[in-house]
Amino acid sequence: MRGIGRRAGQLVPAAPGQPGTIAAAGRSAARPCAATGAVTGRAAAILAALHAERFADTAPAEVWATLLDEGTYLGSLSTFYRLLRQAGETRERRSQAVHPAAVKPELMATGPNQVWSWDITKLHGPRNGRTTTST
Repeated sequence: MRGIGRRAGQLVPAAPGQPGTIAAAGRSAARPCAATGAVTGRAAAILAALHAERFADTAPAEVWATLLDEGTYLGSLSTFYRLLRQAGETRERRSQAVHPAAVKPELMATGPNQVWSWDITKLHGPRNGRTTTST
């Protein structure tokens, strides 16, 4: 049976002004920034390269590969896509077809023997707003 871990007694809340942080045995447990996170200067350089005139109609993967061929490494391909996603600049680049809404054929009978249908469960009759229902 498992109980409380050995270090559970050593963990105490940090200063009240710092919500969410934990001090363990007198040391601050504030986490450093992840090494994979792009520094703002590097992020700006990547976005500047993606926004360059020569890469106007180029996919981010192709921009990344071209920069690598030129000997410039700004970050990984996933970093390029992540920065574009954070900037709200990723979307479907192909033209999307807009299909008109399908219109259901409506059969309206104003008299007898005007409309013939194999299914008359929702067939409109001479009274407005009423349909015939079969029971």
